[in-house]
Amino acid sequence: MKISTGIRLSLILAFLGAGSSFSAPRSTQAPAAKNAKAVRGKPGVRKNIRKDAGPDLFTQTLQTFLEDEDYLGLRIFLKKYALNKKKTKRSWYITRRVLDVAPQAGFDLLYVWKHISPLKRTPLEVRLQNQWQNAQQLMLRKKFSASVDVLTGLATEIRGKLSKLEATQKEDVVDLEYENITIVYPYILHSLGRALFGAGRFAESAEVYSWIPSGYAGIRQVLFEKMWAAYRAGDAGGALAAIASQKSAYFSPFLEPEAYLLQIYLYKRLCRSNELENVLKELHYFRDSLKDKSFSLVKWAGWDMESLTLLRLLKKNNYVEKNGISKALRHAEGRYIYSRLKKLYAADVNRLNSQISKVIAFSGMAVLSNTSSQLKPIKKLASRAELLKSSKEIWPYDKGEEWLDEIGTQHYLGGSQCADVK
Repeated sequence: MKISTGIRLSLILAFLGAGSSFSAPRSTQAPAAKNAKAVRGKPGVRKNIRKDAGPDLFTQTLQTFLEDEDYLGLRIFLKKYALNKKKTKRSWYITRRVLDVAPQAGFDLLYVWKHISPLKRTPLEVRLQNQWQNAQQLMLRKKFSASVDVLTGLATEIRGKLSKLEATQKEDVVDLEYENITIVYPYILHSLGRALFGAGRFAESAEVYSWIPSGYAGIRQVLFEKMWAAYRAGDAGGALAAIASQKSAYFSPFLEPEAYLLQIYLYKRLCRSNELENVLKELHYFRDSLKDKSFSLVKWAGWDMESLTLLRLLKKNNYVEKNGISKALRHAEGRYIYSRLKKLYAADVNRLNSQISKVIAFSGMAVLSNTSSQLKPIKKLASRAELLKSSKEIWPYDKGEEWLDEIGTQHYLGGSQCADVK
């Protein structure tokens, strides 16, 4: 279940259609940009917007939602605004900035905003988008090395462009080109990590995955892919650390079935029988939870940041009338969100049921294998001193992670317990 990989026009239209009866406060129905000033740029380069163009009523309304942490109200308001044919470039851009700092309103709003932009793309953006699509097509045709070349060039160009714009950017001017390529950069890195993995360059793939910020919507998927890249690169500690970050308190207590299989294999190689037994217990508990349906929608919603964010909008205190958004509208949006989550949950449970039985069967073979004759034991992991030098956070594997900006910064501390093999 990944909303970010399945956004289609039908979904966008369905999204915009929900709650369309909302009538925005009169003062914000036609947001104006009377005070907006522009800085003329070169032909084909989008004009910049001054930061000191005083707040209009539309901006003040958004600020009120943010100050009250009324994210459900903000979501309803913006869905209605998305249908407004009188959107201005300034108000669209201001909203885009708000969504960057308030993903609690739903990551799906970010995807919709991209498709309703009144801003004409610059030649640079068109070229970057075309090259990105070309790189993804190359991956689909299993031409991973060629895709790596394209994506490496893209990432290098974007990083250089960002550095140059950061150095020349004026404090009172917002460069729209800078803002938009900043948004796309993590997606390019995610594609590059995948292409490197496909090309068999596993260590480089794991490194690129580590560059992706924790605020990226698909961060749990990134950690899952980083887990496999580190494993294929022979980095047991890195693979187990990526698994640990997937078990963050922000996410579901359960993992993708493949993650359990990899843990079992690695703990077998590390001769850590206690951890191996605990993983097997958790795997069987997960299977039983699926069978008796105790793996509820609430537990499942933590599978990724997108579904978890939507679930948190359904808290009871979000249904109080305020900021011009009635209880009826809030409940209507709540029912729409719950309906969407329920459908995604049902589909994902079917997938998990299918996969977990296979993983349990394979795990039995891994446990029964003879490490000394079939698997090369891992004799040594990085020392604590080496980990401290690497800027990784030192923590026990089983400690729950609480802060979003720490996700992906952990390193596994457990060493090998294998006896010396002569």
